[in-house]
Amino acid sequence: MLLIIGGVLKARSLRDLAQAGVLAREMRDVREMVRTYQERYKATPGDDPAASLHFRADVTNGDGDGWITNLIVWPTNWLTPSRSSDESILFWNHVRLAGLAEGNPNRGEALNAMNGQLRVVSFTSANIPRKPAGSRAIRHVVCSGKIPGKIAKIMDQEMDDGNATQGIVWASAEANGEEIYANVFSPVFATPYTSHASFTVCMGF
Repeated sequence: MLLIIGGVLKARSLRDLAQAGVLAREMRDVREMVRTYQERYKATPGDDPAASLHFRADVTNGDGDGWITNLIVWPTNWLTPSRSSDESILFWNHVRLAGLAEGNPNRGEALNAMNGQLRVVSFTSANIPRKPAGSRAIRHVVCSGKIPGKIAKIMDQEMDDGNATQGIVWASAEANGEEIYANVFSPVFATPYTSHASFTVCMGF
């Protein structure tokens, strides 16, 4: 019986490691999308002021200030990029048209392997879990939601230091399994990993 229990626990541990690896890779892939796009078009996806020239005339351009800016409150019903100037929505439009990400370019969202939102903003955004004090300077942030605490901690260990409240990877516990995208009046701070909660995990780059 002990051998059976040990085998089950090992299998779960391996599954957790595999899931964490996939989720971490998704976040790293976003970082590479930004770098590749910048090298190719000399602009930041979502913020690109000449996206309509790179792709097609009906594509919405960003303002070209170098930041992926977003609305104060995340929309509950996602708009198509052509209907919004929110650069965090335009991000997915631009990288998909550039062939750097899979999916419909007319959808301003992306889902992670846990079916949570995968969102990209600049670090000045107020409506993501706040970057811990003392973390090194960053320009952009990718956040991934609905991640079980034990898997979130493994992700952090793989990408940073395993501590949700410091470093270049940080996280906040979610309420009712919903991703954390607070507004400017209700800041959310990083919280330690626990196994009984799901987390929104953010990585700066």
